[in-house]
Amino acid sequence: MHPPANAGGGGGEVYVGDLQSIDSRQLLLHVVSRAEYVEPGYLLFVRDGSLMAVPFDASHRRLSGEAMRIADDVNYNKVYGYAGFTVSQNGVLAYFNPLSRGRLTLFDRGGRVLSTIGEFAYFAAPRLSPHGDRLAVLRGDSLEAGDSDVWVYDLTRGGVETRVTSDRTPHLFPTWSPVGDRIAFASTRDSSWGIYVRSLMTDQEELLYKSPSKITRVEDWSPDGRYLLYQTQMESRDLYALDLKNGNKPIPVVHGPSWEGKGQISPDGRWIAYVSDESGRTEVYVRPFLRSGEKVRVSLVSGDEPRWRRDGKEIVYVGEQSFLFAAPVTTSPTFTAGTPQKLFTFKIGGGLGVGHDVSQDGKKILVIVAEKASGPSYHVIVNWPAALKQ
Repeated sequence: MHPPANAGGGGGEVYVGDLQSIDSRQLLLHVVSRAEYVEPGYLLFVRDGSLMAVPFDASHRRLSGEAMRIADDVNYNKVYGYAGFTVSQNGVLAYFNPLSRGRLTLFDRGGRVLSTIGEFAYFAAPRLSPHGDRLAVLRGDSLEAGDSDVWVYDLTRGGVETRVTSDRTPHLFPTWSPVGDRIAFASTRDSSWGIYVRSLMTDQEELLYKSPSKITRVEDWSPDGRYLLYQTQMESRDLYALDLKNGNKPIPVVHGPSWEGKGQISPDGRWIAYVSDESGRTEVYVRPFLRSGEKVRVSLVSGDEPRWRRDGKEIVYVGEQSFLFAAPVTTSPTFTAGTPQKLFTFKIGGGLGVGHDVSQDGKKILVIVAEKASGPSYHVIVNWPAALKQ
């Protein structure tokens, strides 16, 4: 068996190594992309949205030529190194185009459009402010999620926009402080991930925590202002809380072999809703926040992106076939969940696949709606080596 090439983390590198000795790895490429080896001796990867193939000598574990282009406009995320292609050993290759741009749209619970905000762009991770008068969101101008910056829209003035960051480095998931005067986010500076907070009053920015993780995402800010919830990607993806009153110390919140993320703390600060794939598919769970106790599954068939209503009586999440579901819940004296009810379905637009938030009273839902209703298109190439271009 030929040794596999593996995409590295924050450094953006592809290595090759012997399965019997992890110390034998060799650097092959400086690129943020997963890579696949295929006969008769090529390494396939994505660079800046183009699918590339470079000759690879597997017996000597080295590149043996220049990279050549196969196709353009391939779905790609340079934050995660995700690349939307697959290839077989008999010359058949498949890839798909990126998600379309999206528009910030307010719906009622029945799916009726109430208003739109701004123009179409590559949006992700919308978060309504604690008072519901502003919206923080990631916005990019290209197909790569890695060029996104944090923007704030004033909903009381017809969506007047203000750019919060402008360094064109990857940013992940802006999160409001409890009083709405600051925004926390994760970003890469000096080729490593950190958690930052920026004052909207003074424009001053502070580094709170330098993360050892390959990827870090700020998820939520506790109602008492003490903790920043964030997700890391190390051996697995887990949730931690940064204790802002104890030297910005990280505390494990949900930690295990499964994928855990997209967490949000309940309005009373006692519970955390999050997503895990421990059952073999993503589901929404709730468990005590920084306390011991049993977790409760909220979603029925599948679940993603949980959002608490501000009175803590409901969790809205994305379920099967992109339907939004609303699950009635109680948080005192203990947590219980009722049967989720379907609201409406939508086609998400943007980049990172996180596309909604809920108003304080739960009567309005902010969604990133795709510009193209048809979604991404898929392409198959037979005898793909014949399509190589210098």
